[in-house]
Amino acid sequence: RPDGREYPMQTWVALRENGYGLGIASDSRCAYDATENELRITAVRSPIFADHYGEKARCEDSRFTDQGEHYFTLYLGAVGEDTLALQQTGALLVSAPRVMLSGDHHGTLPQTGSVLSCDREDVEVSVVKNAEDGSGAWILRCRECRGEAVTAKISFAGVTFDAAFKPQQIR
Repeated sequence: RPDGREYPMQTWVALRENGYGLGIASDSRCAYDATENELRITAVRSPIFADHYGEKARCEDSRFTDQGEHYFTLYLGAVGEDTLALQQTGALLVSAPRVMLSGDHHGTLPQTGSVLSCDREDVEVSVVKNAEDGSGAWILRCRECRGEAVTAKISFAGVTFDAAFKPQQIR
C-alpha cells in the first residue's frame, strides 16, 4: 500500500511494480511505510508506554518505549512476484538455526538423522509442541507461503502423512 501510512510487516515486506521490486526482511523491526517509490522501515518509535489517557495524563514520570541503543539486522534484496525466498530469509533472521556440539558417545543411533522433514519448500513448519491436554500427542503448525493450493508430505518422529493446504493456509 504505497500511501505513506505505517503498517505492520511481520518479518518481511516487498514493494513491487510490474513484477519487480525491493524486499526487506528484518529480525526485529516490524513496521514500514511506503510511497510510490520509497519503502521505509520504522527503526525506532518512542511513544509513551501504555499511553491510554492522552496528553492530559502525561507527566515527567511517564516511561517511553524504544529508548537507548538498538541492534537489528536488515536484509535488502530484489524481489519478483514470488516472495518465498524473502519470507524464508525473514524467518531465518528471527530464529536462526542453533548448533549444539556434543562429545563422543556410544549408542545405537546413526551418525545423522532427521526428526522433521517437509517435501515442499513453500510449506513452513513453524511450531512443534506437546499437546496441552497431557495426551502425549504432538502439534505441528504449518503454513503455505507461496499463495498456492498444495499437498505436502510431512515426516515427524517416524510418522509420515500428507497435508493439503489452501493458499496462505495455516494448519
